[in-house]
Amino acid sequence: MRFAGTLELSGLDYSVNEKRLNAIRDSSSKYFVQRFPLIVEEKWSGLRPCTPDGLPIISSVPTVKNLIVASGHAMLGISLGPITGKLVAQLVCHEPPDIDLSSLSIGRFLP
Repeated sequence: MRFAGTLELSGLDYSVNEKRLNAIRDSSSKYFVQRFPLIVEEKWSGLRPCTPDGLPIISSVPTVKNLIVASGHAMLGISLGPITGKLVAQLVCHEPPDIDLSSLSIGRFLP
């Protein structure tokens, strides 16, 4: 069972912050009866896809035919996954997307 994920902006540091991990474990244990202590069986750290402006990229790449980027959701990937999938499907099928994607274009980072 996964209780939480956190985001720490620390460059390419893959270490796990034990203080934050303990805080998640300790606060989560308040929701269970004492006879079921929470034991951390796995620790994981990885890079989250973040963009400089905090908005995801959902866009075709103008310089590469048939390439669509859907990334940069930071901590909202699970929450935004369904709508991102629908928008990507619309782009792939050359249908008009349900929302205006101009502010999410990869072009905002290209010269």
